[in-house]
Amino acid sequence: GPPLLPANLQEDQWVHVEAGVSLSQYLQRFVDAAGLPLEVYDRIDGQHLVPYQAVIPHLQWNQLGEAFRELFRRQRAAYRRINGGTSAPALKVGVERRLAS
Repeated sequence: GPPLLPANLQEDQWVHVEAGVSLSQYLQRFVDAAGLPLEVYDRIDGQHLVPYQAVIPHLQWNQLGEAFRELFRRQRAAYRRINGGTSAPALKVGVERRLAS
């Protein structure tokens, strides 16, 4: 199923994001809901990325990446709890960019 967004972090409540959302849209909604001041982009150097890639400015990532990783770890645990099973959405950092055609 689709990944989760924080609904109430104090009570560990999460909701599914609607289908068809790009990674950059999902991540921006995720950090906004969590109160993390990160900017998420769907393009780099004016060129659009494929929908499953996103960019966060390096300086922001260096400052808030650890907080983001902890929240995303909580999302993965909630995803497994809500949906059952052992897999959950994952992110890779520092991969080679792929441009949309």
